[in-house]
Amino acid sequence: MDTIGNQKKESEKYVAKLLKGKFSTIVSFNDIVSSIPNLELELLEEEMEQIKDTFLSKNGEVNEKVGKKFLLGEASEIYDLLSNIIVKSKSLLESSMVLHEQNHIRRLLKLENDINNTRDMAEFSLVVDAASLDDMDQYVLKEMVEKLPSFIQSLLNLGSIYNTGYISYESTPFPSKVPEVKTFLPEFCRTLFDLPLPFSVGVIIGSIVDTIATLVQPEKPVPYVVDIVEELIDCFKNPENYYSKVKQGEITQATVGQMFCYCMPGYALDFALMLFDDLESMTYSEQINYKKSFGIIDDNTDLLQLCSTYIKLGYMIQGSNT
Repeated sequence: MDTIGNQKKESEKYVAKLLKGKFSTIVSFNDIVSSIPNLELELLEEEMEQIKDTFLSKNGEVNEKVGKKFLLGEASEIYDLLSNIIVKSKSLLESSMVLHEQNHIRRLLKLENDINNTRDMAEFSLVVDAASLDDMDQYVLKEMVEKLPSFIQSLLNLGSIYNTGYISYESTPFPSKVPEVKTFLPEFCRTLFDLPLPFSVGVIIGSIVDTIATLVQPEKPVPYVVDIVEELIDCFKNPENYYSKVKQGEITQATVGQMFCYCMPGYALDFALMLFDDLESMTYSEQINYKKSFGIIDDNTDLLQLCSTYIKLGYMIQGSNT
């Protein structure tokens, strides 16, 4: 991944809490930590491991216990670690920018000198080709110049919420019955405007609200709408259980699978990978059910054409023998 955590999945995990009526400022901590760039630079290899070990649990998810302590200002050693990494990163960025510029100027001067000393087009081509070859030192410097600013900014963003306080409260959970959903949606949307939600969480909530609102519109009747809405809301509230629901045959409508994958792609991708691991041990009907539940549509065009050819051939042979 480009980031140290799975930001989509962290946001989806928090959306599920919101739908259950639970809010806390840990959402900002989760969002910032999961989106810290995953640098692959030797000079910061040790610091990257320290960040991952400090802020992520063993399964790679953001450690909310650490987050709560961080927000309450009870993790001074973590804040100091963060500050030290920021200082080192800024120093590396400054020196990288200077060296990158110096190296670039040196290469240009060398190229100019080499071109001036060429005697024919063949030599000129060789000089240009040599100049276009990757300079490993320059490549590393360029990576640092390009990647370090966003890395430093993400650490500064994290440091800015240290000791800002941990707030938690409970509100009315999102209902699952269609009539209740219709009256609850406007109230739910008003509540969301008052919450300090990260953009990533807001996008997911928006897609879920739009999806459910479309389903419950009376002027656009959808077959089995009551079953779909109830199943879908339960899946959104408990996304971690979606794979087991599919396995137990609890997802009865393909629409549920399509909309779950659309609104919660982080969970859906993880489960889709699990699906491919389990596919060989399933019966054909189970495979169809699983694929339907993850919005995977089989393209059997080639197979159908092949079968059609053999069927026609069989009729032709049969006809010639009669």
